[in-house]
Amino acid sequence: MAFALGCISSIPAVLWLCLYAWPTILIDFIYQITFFIALLALDERRVKGKRKDCSCCCRAQPDAEDDDEEANEGQAEQEVPPHFADRAMVKYGDFLMRRWVKVVVVLGFTGLFAGCTYSTSQLEQYFKFADLLPNGSYLISFWNAFQDYYERSGVRPAAYFRYVDVSEAEIQVQMVDYVNDLVNLTQISYQPVNFWLRDFHKFANETAEVEVDGRPFKDLPFNDQVDAFLNDELYGPLYDEDIVRVDGTITASRVHLEMDQVNQDIVKDTIDALEDQRTVAASQPINRGRDDWAFFAFDGRFYVWEFYAVAVDEVRRKSSWQILDVCLELFLIEVFSPLSFS
Repeated sequence: MAFALGCISSIPAVLWLCLYAWPTILIDFIYQITFFIALLALDERRVKGKRKDCSCCCRAQPDAEDDDEEANEGQAEQEVPPHFADRAMVKYGDFLMRRWVKVVVVLGFTGLFAGCTYSTSQLEQYFKFADLLPNGSYLISFWNAFQDYYERSGVRPAAYFRYVDVSEAEIQVQMVDYVNDLVNLTQISYQPVNFWLRDFHKFANETAEVEVDGRPFKDLPFNDQVDAFLNDELYGPLYDEDIVRVDGTITASRVHLEMDQVNQDIVKDTIDALEDQRTVAASQPINRGRDDWAFFAFDGRFYVWEFYAVAVDEVRRKSSWQILDVCLELFLIEVFSPLSFS
């Protein structure tokens, strides 16, 4: 049941583990109470029938010495007094069943549960990259030097644009607004150093009257203007990998930003950064009512940050349900156990 409750997890790895684990344990349990128990019963018959273990078809021949030894062992077992541990457990059981002891035990465990619950709420999440590295690794020296001499965090997510017609002026305004909204986050201090759309506008203004193929640049179709922009010796190499084109039409593009105000050792900072940028993306007009956002930000670290964001709730929720499940099962076993009626 504890593994089955793990199937409520939102983490795919945990979900699939539990989906495989609980049927496996259930099948094993069924074998234990059927096939395995039957084998034990058959083996007990073999023992009582004086048959050999490996050659169960062959019966062992009892002798007089075996009968005398069994008789002596039975008489010795009857004469041996109870062990000290057995006597101690009997006394402990009698003591534990006293009314006032029951009250103390219940109150004690209630206090322990309350204390553990409170201490759990005080747990702090943190992650230090260097803790996962072996001693002497050059990466530790690099990471320490990076933190000492570089004032920025090194997290460089990219803002992506897709499913839109970039040639439309309204779409271009929304792209710039989205980048500005991201820059307004507390985790980002600067405008992106290189943003292809802003440089494209700059290039278009500077070359508006320059003739390209016999026509002024400003009179060219948008795709031809992009061709001229990417053929420029300065902007072409700079943005060639940030713009995806199909038959001359821009289908996707991106711009890199820098989250310089995120302390990656503090998990709360990373979770806040993840949720804040997500809130900005969800508020964009182009994304409203869509499951697959047209504008969004992404960095490889977001995978880990997303895990941080759900880990605490996952542990609390699943642990609570599993503890409740175990307690309920123990209660049912205690109530319906044959020993409770003896």
